[in-house]
Order: sequence, then structure tokens, then C-alpha cells
Amino acid sequence: MRLRRRTSSISLDSDLEMTTTEAVEVQPKLDARWEVVGPFPAGMREHTIFGSPLHAFPPSSGEDVDIDFARRPFNTSDTWPSELAVGGHVEWSTFEMEEDGKLDIAFHGINWKQYRSDHGWASLQHQVLARGRFHLPGRPDEGDVAFKVDLLQGVEYAFVPVEGRVDLPVKWYQGDIYSFGTTPSGLKDAGQTSNYSRSLAFPPGEYIMLIRAIYEIRLFGDPGLDKVPTINLTIRTERQAQKVELLTGLEIVPSVVEGRMMGHWISIGVRVPATGENVDVTGLSEDQGCSLATVSPTRIASGQTRMVALKVKTTGALLPGTTSISVTLQVRSIQTGGTERLIWQIPIEHKSLADVLKITFAAPEEPIHGPPHSVAYTMIVPPSPAPSDLRNTADIPVNLALHGAGVTPEWEMWTSAPPKNGAWSVLPMGRTEWGEDWHGGSMAEAWRAREVFGEMAAEVGVKVSEKTLLIGHSNGGQGAWHLAARYPDRIIGVIAAAGYTKIQDYVPYTESFSNHYADPALMGILNSSLTPYNNDLHHSNLVYTPKLALHGSADGNVPPRHSRLQASIIAAWSGDKDAVKVVDVPGKDHWWDGMLNEKPILNFIQKLRHTTPLSWAEMRKKGFTLTCANPAESGSMAGIRIADVLIPGRLARLDVNTQSIPGQRDACLVLLSTNVKRIEITPVAGCSGKVFIDGVPVNVVPETGSVHNYISSDRPGRGFGWDLVDLSEHSPVCDSQLGLQGPVLRILASRGPIVIAHGNDDRSLSLAKRIAHDLFVYHRIDAEIITSDEASKNEYHPVSGQGNIIVLGKKWKDPDESESTRPSSASPNTSSDEGLITFAGRLIEEHGTGLIALRPIVHGHFRGLQLHVVGNDDVGLELAARLVPIRTGVCIPDWAIVSPRCQWQGAGGLIGAGFWNADWTFSEVMSWLDRSATRVRADGSYR
Repeated sequence: MRLRRRTSSISLDSDLEMTTTEAVEVQPKLDARWEVVGPFPAGMREHTIFGSPLHAFPPSSGEDVDIDFARRPFNTSDTWPSELAVGGHVEWSTFEMEEDGKLDIAFHGINWKQYRSDHGWASLQHQVLARGRFHLPGRPDEGDVAFKVDLLQGVEYAFVPVEGRVDLPVKWYQGDIYSFGTTPSGLKDAGQTSNYSRSLAFPPGEYIMLIRAIYEIRLFGDPGLDKVPTINLTIRTERQAQKVELLTGLEIVPSVVEGRMMGHWISIGVRVPATGENVDVTGLSEDQGCSLATVSPTRIASGQTRMVALKVKTTGALLPGTTSISVTLQVRSIQTGGTERLIWQIPIEHKSLADVLKITFAAPEEPIHGPPHSVAYTMIVPPSPAPSDLRNTADIPVNLALHGAGVTPEWEMWTSAPPKNGAWSVLPMGRTEWGEDWHGGSMAEAWRAREVFGEMAAEVGVKVSEKTLLIGHSNGGQGAWHLAARYPDRIIGVIAAAGYTKIQDYVPYTESFSNHYADPALMGILNSSLTPYNNDLHHSNLVYTPKLALHGSADGNVPPRHSRLQASIIAAWSGDKDAVKVVDVPGKDHWWDGMLNEKPILNFIQKLRHTTPLSWAEMRKKGFTLTCANPAESGSMAGIRIADVLIPGRLARLDVNTQSIPGQRDACLVLLSTNVKRIEITPVAGCSGKVFIDGVPVNVVPETGSVHNYISSDRPGRGFGWDLVDLSEHSPVCDSQLGLQGPVLRILASRGPIVIAHGNDDRSLSLAKRIAHDLFVYHRIDAEIITSDEASKNEYHPVSGQGNIIVLGKKWKDPDESESTRPSSASPNTSSDEGLITFAGRLIEEHGTGLIALRPIVHGHFRGLQLHVVGNDDVGLELAARLVPIRTGVCIPDWAIVSPRCQWQGAGGLIGAGFWNADWTFSEVMSWLDRSATRVRADGSYR
């Protein structure tokens, strides 16, 4: 056991119970021996819907499967079915953990080479279950002991007492599979555990730690043709003795240029141990040329880490000799009212315009009031070679460069990477080193970084271009394709280096274990939830965008065929065999110094500057097909945008052309739609003729003016057609421009901190804390935990005005609905008293049933999303909570109903799943329900 002495960082006055110097602490300890069962097959991104493979074989004693695995005697004669082992069964194995917490798990007796030759590298993915003994020392009269735990590169973990009663079902905690704990922000000023470790508290004693680990090709790479795939876990624990912890390693602070902070927001991490009290935190600085203050109190629950955001107000100039600014954080206990103060010395880095800079900003946009969803940052790389006048580069398009997975944008390898084309380069973080694969919130943050750069540059007297050249490498290369195809009007060109097509093509989903149990019709609906992120389906939007794809011919990470495939798809849409310039660099791997300065790239950029792009009118005349799956995350092409779809979950397309029509003096804009409900058209010079949509003339479009909205409808007495409308006459719930559209992953697209409202029971509170931690680690999303009572009083609806809401519990009623209002088909309602779930006019009785469902919020001027996570018992609630979106590539549409069979059948255990209609009612055509869902009759009875 390690002995450690710690001194508290708390300073100044304190009315809370605490000590400034802790006694010598006996640290938690894990035994070196780990007992493992596996390997079992693992489909790509199926881990959330699956549980332990052992759930298919519950013990005859009736014991809970997780408890049985934790406590059963080690017996090498025990076996479990697995297709990966000779004889079709796997048994116990043992592995030794090193002193630094590293645990490597590999199975040398498996013929991995044979599986690769049969099904490719996706077949190398596998999962294991491991257990090891955990010692949590403490005095008998001490109560719960607070500690921190890191599980790096592991999927999830749990703690089961060696003996005694366990509150079932066992609580599982997400691991840090991306190893954020090893990044600069994870390690800076950290102790034995990282800044992203989880805070827990248990009674002192002996426990069995359970771990579920997966070897995922996309994360850990191809081990090689003749090598054994190895799961490399790191497990570290550390006692947490402080009442409140200031995580200076997580601080986000901008550079200072010419005495001005290059950002209007900063943030600092604050952690409250699991044995602490819920607190409110406010902050204020002295005025030293700028003042810093929180815009509202930040509530932090026990066991939670939150980033406290402070608004920057410039009042003068920071003197060159200023190296820090002192901020006082006032911490007030919500339970007792006691207070304490923390002092944060903000480091100040003075930079010149010729240096690499850091700009901070509110993401995804500046809040109307209250704190932002998160404080983000982007690195700014000055032009190279340097222009004669650094303050005036308005004629040179700005590079927006998206980094690869696991890359921190301030790393020298990335800040030195942008093309030496004399342009400013914006290097956004995209939430985290992995983020959302440059989809969703990561994409929004990238666009906001580009916008904020222009704003901050203007504040220091620098004129930059409004034009953007999109660049990306690896995951960022895929991201470049994604952003370009969703917002073609925002860019002048795209350069994608070593970018893959889409996540399902990178590491195929062919090994999905759900396929062995689920109705293919259900799998089709689930897979449709990824349609908005399928780049290949959107490549029709790039026919007029200049593009270059570059790849190393020996790339062992992202095979070169990905770039070639994307080029061929775009070429087919454009009818031009040479539509995309593809550069295969002989002998080069996935990355090399100077990759983005290869001669073909610099020549491509130079040609862009001397080429006049097609006007919108010319594009419309030549014709194109506009593709869209989710209008909430898609922009316009040639000033035309698909703003709503008829059937959510299905692809929408719009054929655009300008042509002469008999009887019309001017050329007309002719549109043919597939699954399109609303179209936005921006008038342009040279296109003043009538608009024909699906063969029907609508009206004359003036050459100037605001965006025109056309909505399809079934008009009484006139049949189906299109009308030019004033959008204000229509319900805002149906307007996807306001972001009110699924799938479930869209809950992360919150303008403010996500509010997590939990039921009045310990299970719901535990889940709220677990989800808040996962949102912070995987997305840096700020979350505020409140009770359902607070939510029902509208005190936090939404908190501070702009946050999406996650509702957790076994019983929940929308605070906007009166007691006498019958829930609509879009409103799930549960009753834990009867152990039933009613949903969309159907009743489900099965034990362990859980529901996750997205729905809109319309509250005054606020438009947002709410995610219901409910269960008819604790098992159902835990299963439903597993589907709260944390990682990309997970196939969950607008709603899903889970059952205990999901733990071993995956999607085959779903009772139902689907999309809502455009008006948020039940969609018969894009939903699937099994026999467990019984229709409720009009009189309230059911059959």
C-alpha cells in the first residue's frame, strides 16, 4: 500500500467542515492478479446495447449474473460458448497487472490470422470480462470513503463487495476508452489519477472490481498480420480527501495579444468528492485591464466535475509584465449555506500576431443569457510565409484545418502542419481529441471557431478573409468531407488527407452480433440513424466544390481506397471522370512531416486563388442533386436548402435545374423532390423566373430579398402541392431550423449546459451523476443535475435558459402537461407503481423494460430537446440509460424500448425502436414494435 501526505489547496476563509492538512492516508489498492473470461466476439459500437455475454447463461441458483461472475470460485473447468476459440468454448485465464496499473490481455492460442483472412480486420475485435480484488481501507467509524478511479482503454467497470448484500442491478460505470486521461489536459497538475478520473464513495472493505474491455480496431489499430491483438488497460485508483478540488490542468485560457485577451470566455475545472456536499460556485476577479465573472452560479453535485465558465470583459490593456490574474471562487454549500473560497491564479501568456495563438469562445454559440454549453478553444497559426502586412490578408482564404483522432490541436506536429500558403489557419479542438468525429457538436464548434477568429482578429485590427478552405487529416479528413458535403456554400474548396469514407466503412459493422438475433427490418431502422453521417450518400452536394484527396500509398491505418472511393462517387454524380484530384504519395504511410505541404496541395491552393468559382445562378443552370438526411445539421447549395423532410429517418433529395418552359418568358427554376417537406430558396440575380416544384408552378422569385420558404402540404380541395409561406405562421416545433430533430445523438446539440433531472430515488441520482461525468469526459459538455421536483416547478426549465434536458426515473410527468391531459403519442409516460410503460398508445408489461425517447421542448422563446430515460423498474432504467449517447456510431434512432434480452441479444432484445413523424407523432413507416407492446383501447383497457 502507498502512503501519501497531502496538503489542501483551499485558502482564505472557510465555514465548511474541512482541514488544511490531512492525516497520512492509506491508499486504495488493486491486487496484481486478474482473472479473465474470453475472448467473445464484439460488433463495432455495439457495447452500449449489449451487456455481459454471460447473461445468456444465468446460474441455476438464480443469482444475478454479475454477482455470480464476481463471486464464483475460479475453476479452469468452467467454459462459455464463443466462436473465437477452438472447440467453440472459452475458459478462465489469468493475467498480472504491473505496479503502474498496466494490464495487458492477449490470447495467443486463438487463430487470429484465420479470422482475418475470412472476415477482415473487423473480425479481430473482441471483448473480455475481467475481475480483480480491490481493497478500500478506512476506519470503521469513517463512513463512506471517497476515492478516484481511472480505467483507461476499458469500456466499463463495476465494484461488487466480496460478501454481503448488493443493491441490484449492479451499477456499471463507463471507462475512459479513448484514454483522455493521458492527454495534456488529463495529466497536467494531476496526481496518481487523471483530471478525468471518476469520483466514487463506498464503505471501506474488500471488493471485486469487474471490467469489461473491448479490442476495437478503430481505437487501437491493426496489430499486424502476424501479431496478436492485445487489450492494454491501465487501472489506477487514489483516495480523495479534499472537500473541493480546483483542477488547474483543465483550465481554458486564451492568449493575450497587445494587452487584450483573445477570447470572451475562460473556464476552470472544479471537482466535488462523492462524500462532499452539493455546492454553488461563483467567481470574480480583480480588474487588471479586464474583469472576469461567472454569469450565474454553477451548481456542482457531490462526485461531479464541472467546468466553471467566466465571462471576460475588457476594461483596458493587460500590461506586458502581467503574468497572472487572481480569481476568487466562492463555494457555497446548498445544504448548509456554509462557504469557502478558492483562489485561482490564471496564467497569462503574452503573444504577438506572428505567434501561434489560442482563442477561446462559447460553444456552440454565444449564449443569450446564462453560461454556455462549454468554453471551447481553437489554435490560430499565422501565415507562412509571412505577408508584408500581417494585418491585411483579406484577399487570402483562411484555412480551417481539422485534426485527426487523438490529436490535441496545440501539439507542435499539428500547428506546424498547415499548408505554407500565406494564409491564416484555424485549428479547432472539436470538443475533444476525438469529439463526435467532426459531426454534430464537433462540426458546430469548428464553424464557430472559424467565425470567432474573424471577430477576434478585428478586435486587434487584423482584416482576414471571409472565405474558407477546408482541410483535414485522418478523422479530420473524413470530417472535411462531412463539413464540405453538408455546407458546400460555406467553403471555396476541400482538401482531405487520409480521410475515411464513413465509420461503417472504416471498421465494418459486418460483425454485428445483433444481426444474429434481430429482425432485419429492425436493423434497417437502427442503421438509418447513421444516415446523416454517411458521407458517401451526401457526395452529390460536392459536384461544384473544388476538391483534392491525398493519401499515402502505404497507409496502414486508413487504406487508400477510401479516398479513391469518394472520388469515384463524386465523379459519377458530376459526370466528370476527373472531378476529384486524387494524389497517392508512393511509399508514404498515414502521416509524415510535410504531408499538407506536398506540391500537389500547394498547386491546388494556388489554382483556387486564380479560378473564378461558379456563381449560384450558374450552378442552378447546370443542375445538381441536393442530398440531405438531417436538415438540422445541413446548409445550402447554390442558395437552396432542404429545411424539413417528410419522413424523418429517410434520405431526402432535391433535383435542381434552371430551364426554359413553354409559355414562360424567363428560364424557370425547376425542382423535383424526394421526401422533402420544406425548401428554402435564396433569390439570386439572373434567376427571376417562376419556380416549379414537382411539376407545379408556385410563384415568381424576385432577384433580391430574404429567404423564401416553400412547404408541401395536402391542400383541401386542391390535392398535394407546394405553397410559399410565412414561416412565422407555422408551429416552431415542426421547424428543423431550430434544431428540433433527432436522432437521439442530437440531445448533445445543446446551446447551454445540459440539464439532467432525476427521480427522487438513489438509483436515478446515481445515473444522473454517471451520465454527467460521461458527458464531461467524452464531450466536455457541461451538465447540471437537478431533481424532478425542481424541474416540475419550472425552476430549471431550462436552467439558465438554453440547455437540453435529460429526464431520468421510473416515473415522470412532463411539467408542461396538466394532470388531466392524456399524453400524446410523442410523449412517453411511465408508472412505477404498476410496473408498466405506456408508449405511443401501447402498453408494455415485461420486467426490466426501459425506454429512451427524444421529444421537443417549446417553452417561451426556448426551443430545445428533451430525452426521456425511464424504466418500469431499476433493471429497465439501467438498460435504458446505457443508450444515452456518449460515443459516435451507435445506432439508436429517435426512441428505443429495451428489455433484459438486450444484454445477450443486443438489438434482438429490443421491444421497439424508430423515428417520430415530422410533427413528433408515432411513425408507422419508420418504427418497429414486437408483440410485447399491446395496443391500448380508447376506453383505457388493453388486449
